[in-house]
Parts: sequence; structure tokens; C-alpha cells
Amino acid sequence: MRTHTIFVYGTLQFPAIMAAVAGACFTGTAATLAGFSRYAVADAPFPGITPDPRSRVDGLVYAGLDATALERVDDFEGEPYRRETVEVCIDSDGGTIAADTYVIRPHWRSILLDRGWDADAFARQWHDRYLRAFGVAREEAEG
Repeated sequence: MRTHTIFVYGTLQFPAIMAAVAGACFTGTAATLAGFSRYAVADAPFPGITPDPRSRVDGLVYAGLDATALERVDDFEGEPYRRETVEVCIDSDGGTIAADTYVIRPHWRSILLDRGWDADAFARQWHDRYLRAFGVAREEAEG
């Protein structure tokens, strides 16, 4: 069975949210993606990334996703995002690996704000509500 590796930089960095989305628990490894910037999305608690050769984005790598888990993450990310394969640096050893990540499609870039996304602010203000709302939506979709 083929498995997939993804780099996440927003709400999926939170283990409970990743587990709810993917339908399984995964252990994340700290990683950095060079050549991209992360921005807050208008009227939303999550971020998006776009290419930027002068910047980098910190996040996590999750390995071992099967096709079902990857499909669930694709569905979660939705139309504004395109899955792309990138090279990420694993923070613990400095090595690089290929991983898929979700980049804002060019025609959706207008939803990005001119400011970064704050994971700590998301955790304080949105995490629990977001997880509850996602859990309810997932149960209704699967029920």
C-alpha cells in the first residue's frame, strides 16, 4: 500500500484537528518549507501559503497517510488550495524530504490578508470551537 507524506502549516498542526480530519492519529515532525510565505485568510481562522523566494514557513510533516486519509485532507483543504509536492527541511536533522502541501491557487490569492497567521492566537480563540464545528460537520457528512 502506497503512503503519503504531507507538510502542514496551519490548523492541521494541531493533533486533534489532524486526527479528526484524517480519520487517524499521526505524529508530526517539525519541518520548514523554504520559498513560501504564510498569510491569514480573510474572514477565516486558517492560513494559506504562496510562493515567496525570500521567506520560509514552519510547520509539521506527517508521514504514512493512506489514500483515504489523504483524500480526507484534500476534501478539508477545499477548492482554494492545490496540493503540490515540495522539498521540506526536517528541523531535527537538517535533511530534506519530499512532501505534499496545500498552496493557495493563484486565482484565490485575493482571500489572503497582508499579515501573517498566528498559531497561538488560533489555539486561544478558535481551536476548541473549530474542532467541535468540524466534528459536527464530519458526523453529519458521514451519517
